[in-house]
Amino acid sequence: PKLTNGKREYFMMRDGHQVLLIYVECQKGGEEYIKKENFIKSDKMLIQISVKQILGLDLALDQKHKRVLLHSKGNIGEWKSAFGSYRANIKPICCENYWPISENILPRVYHVICSVGETLIYSIYSNIVDHQRQEMEIVQGQYIVPDFRHGEKVSFGMQLNPCAFCDVEIKCLKSIYDHVDMDIPPYIAPPIDQIYKCEVIVHGARTTSMQKTTFCQNPYIRIVSHMANVYRTGILITDYSGNKARVPTEWNHSFLMEACVGKQCKVDVLHKSNLTSGFEYDKEEFSSTFFWPNLNESESVSLSVPISETKILCLTIKRVREISSLFTDN
Repeated sequence: PKLTNGKREYFMMRDGHQVLLIYVECQKGGEEYIKKENFIKSDKMLIQISVKQILGLDLALDQKHKRVLLHSKGNIGEWKSAFGSYRANIKPICCENYWPISENILPRVYHVICSVGETLIYSIYSNIVDHQRQEMEIVQGQYIVPDFRHGEKVSFGMQLNPCAFCDVEIKCLKSIYDHVDMDIPPYIAPPIDQIYKCEVIVHGARTTSMQKTTFCQNPYIRIVSHMANVYRTGILITDYSGNKARVPTEWNHSFLMEACVGKQCKVDVLHKSNLTSGFEYDKEEFSSTFFWPNLNESESVSLSVPISETKILCLTIKRVREISSLFTDN
């Protein structure tokens, strides 16, 4: 194709679900570089999504597929945008419990074409098919794409409904602000008008002297937001595979949520007695509340939520990247 001096172009070649991404940057002999007067909101972006680990799948497996998928030879992770779907085998980075994935395991990397404000869908499928010869979806999460600047990076944890999560890093390779003849300021978070987007990280149980502890057998956490939206972690399951039983001490499970300053959220600790029964049958062991704090750009705050007379639940609330006023006001 025609190239412009000093301008980088990306090309994505597909063969089924196989993708080859290359980029070409013209050094000389191309067309002269002419900047656009302004950015175009509908322009496509190219982002690189690295999924580092997927944890807490056990409860999702039990609720949807009665554990048959644990014997699968491999699970598939798929990002969907308005411009296509992008897949990778994710078996090495999956864990049905909450044991951290080895640092030696490389993340699964996807290159996704998308647009600002679009909702990306991330689904995990088993390669086992159902009676209709369709892949079985295990969990699904959503992410709204902000107006990234070129080279900008963000990291966060994302809920995969009904009760798993994944650690994600996103890097912008091609922005709608590239090659625009106007000053593009660094990202400035929109001013808080009571409501903002945040990441809530559920760490684990502590005693009042901040020693690690557990709540009950097969516990999981349920958060009910001020808008009555329900978010669940997976279960901390006892592992009997070694010489002695082991139980993970922490979830470190993240949710992307909408916060409203001063509004109340409810936090429950539940016991899963029957792994294949519905959520409505689970016993509520402890319950408490907290109030949304006022956070500025990239700020975070640690909360210790009293759950009982002797135990607390440790949370972190962190404000996350949103669509900037530069995009919304133009």
